[in-house]
Amino acid sequence: MVMEINKFLGALFGCLLVVVIIHLTGQFIFTSAPPAVAGYNLPTVAGEVVEDPNKPADIPLPTLLASADADKGKTIAKQCVSCHTFDKGGKNGIGPNLWGIVDRVPGSHEGFAYSKVVKEKGGKWTYEDIDHMINTPAKYLKGTKMTFAGLKNAKDRADVLAYLRTLSDNPVPFPEAPPAEGATEQK
Repeated sequence: MVMEINKFLGALFGCLLVVVIIHLTGQFIFTSAPPAVAGYNLPTVAGEVVEDPNKPADIPLPTLLASADADKGKTIAKQCVSCHTFDKGGKNGIGPNLWGIVDRVPGSHEGFAYSKVVKEKGGKWTYEDIDHMINTPAKYLKGTKMTFAGLKNAKDRADVLAYLRTLSDNPVPFPEAPPAEGATEQK
């Protein structure tokens, strides 16, 4: 009986040894370097330019605003309704009502308990300020209660800003775009 158990254990350990040798040999033969960039390169349609949404905007905000689409911005801003309302005279939610946010004094919307950093910001909300805020709230105003991760695509932010501009009885004009490169100023 002992002899049978020894045969069985010898066969089991022999099989395990063969598996380990095959595994190590395979690793040695089929070694590959890790990719330089994690992820997969997805095919694109010939000529299509794929924008990296995490890349900082190379285009100045006034230029983006000049071609911004408020209707697209309204669609994009739907992700904000879990915290904000947009109606004139609307109630505050988890975040303040955003009607008339452009040119409003930060921390001044009645009935909302703002974080200290927002109350102390000073000035008025400009398009540039709001652009920075919706890009990375926690970095722009360290200590804000706003937990939104941010809207990384600069064109999407410009569209949202165009929508926010419509939420006012007296919309604040967009900042002027710089002249196109190579354009001459007429006098």
